Amino acid sequence: MPVFVWVILGIVVAIVLLCGGTFVVLGILANSAGNAIKTGGSSIVNTIGASASAGLFDTALSTGNYNEAYSYLGGNLAKKYSAATLQQKWEALAGGTDTIQGINTRFGAPRDIGNNQTTIDWIITPSGKPAVTVVLTMDEGTNDWKIIDAKPDLIPSP
Repeated sequence: MPVFVWVILGIVVAIVLLCGGTFVVLGILANSAGNAIKTGGSSIVNTIGASASAGLFDTALSTGNYNEAYSYLGGNLAKKYSAATLQQKWEALAGGTDTIQGINTRFGAPRDIGNNQTTIDWIITPSGKPAVTVVLTMDEGTNDWKIIDAKPDLIPSP
């Protein structure tokens, strides 16, 4: 056999080995990524879901939809507060009934604390007053995120 045939066969074998090796490496990477999503990815999903519910709770309060805001409460908070209590405390904090202009809010980064629970800092700044940070504890429960605890209090006193 001529030398150029051996060279061509060598190149073909090298290409086949490189392609096969590449597919093996890609398979290992895909498997690792899949495992990471199964284990660590759930905490990402937890914080996203908890953040969304906390944001919807905040929006409901800010727009005066107190029945909807109440629907985001669970556990002892749902027993402690009613829609009417939320309205009374929120409007008192706002200094009247103009809750959109009276209170600015924002959220800190959510933290997955395990057991399908996440905590989020809710920073509330009433007009002309210092900011107050309320730590919300969110619980997924039955695939529905609820605020189950708030420290120091869900809605601070004015």
